[in-house]
Amino acid sequence: KAIFLTSGINPSNLSVINVENSSNPVHAISWKKQGVGNAGESLWEAHRFGVDSIISTMTQSDRVDIIKLVNPPMAAMSFVEQSRIELPSPSGLAVQGNLAYIESKQKLYVVDLTNPAVPVILGNTDLGMDQDLKQGRIGATRIFVDGKYAYVAGFQQVSMVDIADSAKPILKRVFRESSNVPEGDLGFGNVSAVSKYGDYLVVSSKDNIKYPIRFIYLPLFTCSGSED
Repeated sequence: KAIFLTSGINPSNLSVINVENSSNPVHAISWKKQGVGNAGESLWEAHRFGVDSIISTMTQSDRVDIIKLVNPPMAAMSFVEQSRIELPSPSGLAVQGNLAYIESKQKLYVVDLTNPAVPVILGNTDLGMDQDLKQGRIGATRIFVDGKYAYVAGFQQVSMVDIADSAKPILKRVFRESSNVPEGDLGFGNVSAVSKYGDYLVVSSKDNIKYPIRFIYLPLFTCSGSED
């Protein structure tokens, strides 16, 4: 039983916390990216997949790392860099089965992780981000995958992508902050998390203190066009 934590900027750490004893969690081991990184480079997100592999995104870099866990028992665990996926400034990341969903430069990429030593990019689609918002903004902060859809949270929007065909993901809808909001409502702002609760899409914004969480009732929408 372990928790994987990412932290730090240049160098960035991936830490493993042993939670076998939940009342006394213990730091087991950390992994640091090898070599000298770019200014502002930050290990953004990491997920374990398969038996002994971890995939992690590094913002302000040009790659996604796949790391192999050697001797998974906590007492003897170590990390070995296994492979990498060349993508510019990757950030948001989600894993479902042997497929990874990665945001890079306002696009969502689907990657086959069946062989961690040789990851394969299957397809990608644009996320429909407003041109005015692209400059100087990080891409996706979080990605949530539920069945045939991926929900990609970014600055002032959530993109809904049909991922039924891994080779041809399709942007179905973009939910954006409203241009007609109540007084004191800052809209979506910088979306920090996205999830689902039943038929509702749950969106959290770290900028909107008054209305930090929004619920979008998905059956109201036809999965085409955009919601303003």
